[in-house]
Amino acid sequence: MNAFVTAEGDKMRPAMAARLVAGRLQRIGIDPHQSANSRYLVLLEDAPGEIIELGRPLRETRFFKPTALRRDIRTVRDIEAFANDHGHDDWLFWNVGIAGAKVTAEDLRNALADFNRRLNIDFTELRKRNGFELLMIAVHPRFDPISGLFDLHAHFICRVPEEHREHARRRLLVRFSKPDLPDDPVRNPAACATYMLWGVFPPEELLTWPDHALGAAWELTQSRARFVRSGGSFAKWKRSGRDPAFEASARAERARRRENRKSTMDPRRAAAHGDRFLAKVWASIAGKRVPALLFEYRSKSEGEALGTYPSATRSVTQDRAVETPEGLKKALARMVWRAVRPRAEHFGLNVIKQSRPHLRVVFEALMRCRDEALERLRRSYFRLRDRIRK
Repeated sequence: MNAFVTAEGDKMRPAMAARLVAGRLQRIGIDPHQSANSRYLVLLEDAPGEIIELGRPLRETRFFKPTALRRDIRTVRDIEAFANDHGHDDWLFWNVGIAGAKVTAEDLRNALADFNRRLNIDFTELRKRNGFELLMIAVHPRFDPISGLFDLHAHFICRVPEEHREHARRRLLVRFSKPDLPDDPVRNPAACATYMLWGVFPPEELLTWPDHALGAAWELTQSRARFVRSGGSFAKWKRSGRDPAFEASARAERARRRENRKSTMDPRRAAAHGDRFLAKVWASIAGKRVPALLFEYRSKSEGEALGTYPSATRSVTQDRAVETPEGLKKALARMVWRAVRPRAEHFGLNVIKQSRPHLRVVFEALMRCRDEALERLRRSYFRLRDRIRK
């Protein structure tokens, strides 16, 4: 799965893109962090004792690719394995948009809920009447800078028997806008899933959105809205891969550990001193996985007991190079230009296309004027020649 954000020929890692998006959110008064304290890593191999600053941890949301990347990679691997086991010759990759006009930032949450409700209703009817089977779906919110409104569209992988595909297309053509319903089968399921997952909130587009649109999209991620979900035989296949006995024993083990922590914890309130150790993790440093210890700085006003155990992620991705503010500004400028340039080119082409008839009229008028001027010049020449001869 592509783990880079491309900016004018350069590759920007998801960690840097996440920092840029987090900086935009902070400037509009939104705190995107899950903790007020910064964290750091202490390496155990290669350079034992070396400290790598991580900053404040970001919230688990699709706004930040590093937090969603691990889950998305697992989803891509699952659908690739499912396709290898069951075949994908009859899979279709379709796209439909929200019915009616685009929506404002204030109505984005209600519009997404209504869009999902319409999808569920129509997909249910298609399943009953036309043998439709939904395997995976992803909803992409997009902000249109020209109209200042949001556009919602859904990409989904499905199965439809050949004798029912025309009926399914007709229903989707009537019920939704901007449908793209090709008859070609899916050739690369992993590529389709990667496009669906990465395109939910692309960082290169988020950085170009205005403040009110960025804030509305952030509120959407903090709600119960689901942008990606699986269904049909693919969802059953994913559930069948889990061992119920193992899951039950894991739940029992977690409950036993919680009870053990409560029973063995010192009831006296101790003064907080030193940084808090969170977990031993595997960190990806310059493309190499190395073991490290994850710590969190303690604030001076923090007075919690030493017996608490905050949650921590088990996998940390950190870039070796620390970007300077000038480098971040240049990267941001390149990403903004890369996002704006296609729209500007599209606008220029539309202007030329619409003005083509007027340009043709002006050109024909100029040609007529040229012909008349040449004719007058020719007559003047012959009159002058005749006078000279006389």
